[in-house]
Amino acid sequence: MASAYAQIEAAMKPYFDGFYGSRIETLQRVFHPNCHLYSATLESWRMMTRGRVYARVAARKRLPGVTKDAQTDNFHRGFSDDVTALAIVQIGIGDKLYTDFLNFTSS
Repeated sequence: MASAYAQIEAAMKPYFDGFYGSRIETLQRVFHPNCHLYSATLESWRMMTRGRVYARVAARKRLPGVTKDAQTDNFHRGFSDDVTALAIVQIGIGDKLYTDFLNFTSS
């Protein structure tokens, strides 16, 4: 199980690097081409395609990096079986704190 946790942590590195560095090519290693991202606040709910998320990331300036400790302290991972995992991640961008629920499946 320890190696499974390490695999999820390794998979999350391009997530943090891509969002904080505004690197679309790095984020492309994280998100499936057919994924959809959902956002909910008290005021609204919306769905965005991966391409729309990439466009928003590309339009903003590069953000300061985050330490490895901050990355691993701000996410939890769990496994439903041998091939499916869930990571719950918090990432601060600008004045907002996002909580993402990311599903992983082994290929």
